[in-house]
Amino acid sequence: MRHSKTTILAFVFICAFITRANAQKFEIHPYAGGFFSGKVAGLLDVKNQPLYGIKGGMFANNNFQIEGNIGYINNLAFVGTLTRKHGYIWEGLATYNLSKFYGSYGLGAVTTSVSADSTDFFGTAIPTRDTFLSMSYGGGFKVLRKWGPLGYRLDARGRTLPNYNGFTYSWFEATAGLTIAWGDR
Repeated sequence: MRHSKTTILAFVFICAFITRANAQKFEIHPYAGGFFSGKVAGLLDVKNQPLYGIKGGMFANNNFQIEGNIGYINNLAFVGTLTRKHGYIWEGLATYNLSKFYGSYGLGAVTTSVSADSTDFFGTAIPTRDTFLSMSYGGGFKVLRKWGPLGYRLDARGRTLPNYNGFTYSWFEATAGLTIAWGDR
């Protein structure tokens, strides 16, 4: 009887330690990947481009996480035009974690700014800055604290701009990067 109590007590202690070791409070995720565009209004192609950014988040409980995302797309212009637009993604996300897999929904904006060479060429004929409502939805796979505080994260998501210059515009994003985790929940 004493041996089984000791075994159960040791098992509970080990489980509590493992949970505590993997239960971080904060997370930062620098990432890089690709932006794979569809056609705007079924007519105009947008160039596929690399996508860079950083996400940061905080766990509200064991599964629910609140995140912020700032991303950058070098050229968000239509194919065949001389205009070059930089895209800046900024949003807040609600993420639900299930072990290593997660799903998230984000709401924010995509701000575009026309590059200096385009404004030199076109002058004031084109708007230099626009902001569009953005909704993102997707999920992925993450491994936390694989190498000390470092882990990795793979993310696939769709993004929809309901009114991009008068049209609904959606695209696919695939990103990957390191995850840095710290703090106790």
